[in-house]
Amino acid sequence: MGHTLENFKEIKTSHEIEEFLNSVGCFHDAILKEVHILNSGYVDNDLGMSFGGFDLRVLIQRQYREMSAIELLLSNVSDMNIANSDDIYSSCGEVNTDIITGQKHIKIDLYGNQFTCKRLFWRDASEWMGIHSKFGEDFSIETLNEYEQLEDGWVICKECYEAWKTSSKIIQCPKCFRDRISNNTNFRRNI
Repeated sequence: MGHTLENFKEIKTSHEIEEFLNSVGCFHDAILKEVHILNSGYVDNDLGMSFGGFDLRVLIQRQYREMSAIELLLSNVSDMNIANSDDIYSSCGEVNTDIITGQKHIKIDLYGNQFTCKRLFWRDASEWMGIHSKFGEDFSIETLNEYEQLEDGWVICKECYEAWKTSSKIIQCPKCFRDRISNNTNFRRNI
């Protein structure tokens, strides 16, 4: 599944970032669900190194019916600080231009989770609600159980004896994962 930027809206000015944040209630009653970091630099098969910059994909889920999930694309990230896994109470942002270089720096603060980048795009990703990862495999360190490898790609959890077939490199028992989530007693607001 490919991505095109035609599905995204770019934020270029402080006015646009203010309008965007207002349109999503400054992400009040939202969580930072996923952050995927990709360095455009790499080491090739001949061990040569190419330098690049960091790009981020961010998924924010909100407790609102309209625009209930937002995907952000941040290009050329120069600073980030992930400090809060709880709900986002408020957010703010700004676009500044360096008077010497003329380069734009976009800053967005999601209640302590701060990002600075050169370009920022967003789209309504309301189809991406729920517990499961949208940017890769689901995993939780708490539910990475010991398992026994069986034949033909089957594994069995040594904790609950659930068996399943997998080709994943991260082995996570689906039953233990479901049980952990259903027993989660954290605050939940139903709409």
